[in-house]
Amino acid sequence: MIMNSRWPILLATMLLAIVVAVTTAVPAAFAAPFELTVTYKTAFDKMTASADKTTAAKLKQQYTDLLATQKQEVSWDKLIIGLHDRNTAAETAVKEKIKQVDASKLAKLKAEADQTRDKYADLFALYEKKNSQMRLAKSIDSKTAVALLKPQVDSLKIAVAIAREEIRGKDAAYKTAKAAAAKKIAAYKKTLSGIEPYEAKIKAAKSTNSSTKKLFDAETRIVKDAIKRGELKWTLDSFAKLLSYSKQINDNKTKIYGYEGQIAAIIAATGKQIV
Repeated sequence: MIMNSRWPILLATMLLAIVVAVTTAVPAAFAAPFELTVTYKTAFDKMTASADKTTAAKLKQQYTDLLATQKQEVSWDKLIIGLHDRNTAAETAVKEKIKQVDASKLAKLKAEADQTRDKYADLFALYEKKNSQMRLAKSIDSKTAVALLKPQVDSLKIAVAIAREEIRGKDAAYKTAKAAAAKKIAAYKKTLSGIEPYEAKIKAAKSTNSSTKKLFDAETRIVKDAIKRGELKWTLDSFAKLLSYSKQINDNKTKIYGYEGQIAAIIAATGKQIV
C-alpha cells in the first residue's frame, strides 16, 4: 500500500531533481549538508514518539548516522580542496622549473655563438670583397692585380677558415646543450605525466558522486514527504537509502583524496628530479 502511494511522488521528485540538476550550476561538493528543518524535525519527533521503542530507536539512529556522514562529507571536501589547491600550485611551479631547465646556460651559449659571428662579420665581408676583386682581375687577365691580391686572399682564407671553425664550435656547443636540455625536459615531463591516470580516476569518481548526489537530493524530498505523512516504514526505507548514498559519496571522496595524495607525490618526485 505504501509502495503504491509512493510511486507518483517518487516520479515527480525524480523529475524535479533532473530539472534542478540541469538548471543549477552549484557543484555538489559545495552543497549544504542535509538536515531536517525545524518543521520537519518536529514532525519527525512526533512520529518517533508514536512509534514502538525499537522502531523509534532505529529512526533516531538513522538520522544521527546520516548527520554524521554528512559531516564527514564536508570534512572530506575541505581536505580534498586544500590538497588539490596545493597540488595545483606545486604543479605550476614544477612546470615553470621545467621551462627554465638550462635556460641560462643555453642563453649564454647562444649569445656566444651570435657574438662570434658578429666578431668575424667584417672579416668575412673583407674576404668576399677581395675574392670579388680577384675574380675581376682574373677575368680581365690583369697579372699585376692578381699578383697583388693573391697573397691577401690566401692570408684571409686562412683567417676565415679559423673563424668558421670557431663559429662551428660555438654552434655545436649550443646544439649539444640544447639537445641535452630537451632530453632532460622530456624525462621530467614523462615523470610528471604520471599524474594523468590519477586525474582520470578523480574525474570518474566525481562523475559517480555527481550521479549519486542527484539520487540523494531526490531522496531527501521523499523522506521529508514521508515524515510529513508520518509513514514509519517509508521513512525507514528512505533514511536507509540516504545513508547508503552518503556512504558511497564518502567512499569515493576517500579515494579522491588518496588520488590527490598520489598526485602530490609525483609532483614532488618531479621537482626533486629537476637539476
